[in-house]
Amino acid sequence: MKLNLKAIFITLTLLSVVSFTNAQMQITLTSGGGSGATNCGTKTIETSVTGGSGNYMYIYSSNTASVVSGNTPNYTVNPQPSALTTYSVTVLDLTTMLFAKKDISISPSLIGDPNVWITNILTPNGDGINDEWVVADGGKNPYGEQYPINVYRVELSIIAANNRVVFKNYATAGQNGHAFGNTGFVSRSISWDGNDYDGGGYGNTIVAAAPTGTYRVNLKLFNCSNPNGKDYSLYITLIR
Repeated sequence: MKLNLKAIFITLTLLSVVSFTNAQMQITLTSGGGSGATNCGTKTIETSVTGGSGNYMYIYSSNTASVVSGNTPNYTVNPQPSALTTYSVTVLDLTTMLFAKKDISISPSLIGDPNVWITNILTPNGDGINDEWVVADGGKNPYGEQYPINVYRVELSIIAANNRVVFKNYATAGQNGHAFGNTGFVSRSISWDGNDYDGGGYGNTIVAAAPTGTYRVNLKLFNCSNPNGKDYSLYITLIR
């Protein structure tokens, strides 16, 4: 039987007064497949209901999908989200004609190749152009735009010509104080400012401004399709 979503939502709207004044149903939602960008399991929504008759219809909707799953309380998110996505779950009691609604945020599945564009020069002179070496998104979007790059972990070392590590950043999104736990790293959140941190990272003492020269960048980016990391190592030029 083909279900008419428009008719269902019209019915729910007409019943809203009854539902809000006599609401007894309570919805509990949990996200299967793990939360956070580092969890690579299949994303599901698991729904439990109390206070109703037990004769329910479940409707799962987001800005990309609307699904009536009949009497099934669990839903496998399809397609698997590539960005943090909010789902609304509506449960209609077919016996009492009451309904309840609740939202849940589903973390993205970071699959496929990292979406990155990596610069190869930095000129840290304060003019706003190439002042930092950065890992940007593939669309090269401007500063301040937090476009996800499909990466949940970075292993980065900047090495001078004498083989001394001047900067190091091994980080996982959402862990040990790092941001972007729900989305993975975003454009330009992986960077180097051209200073010598004596093998440490941001937050460590700056030894000196790194001099003009060529530096080796050892860079590995990790996501669900590349759990062992994908190598993006290269040489960059610093000009003062």
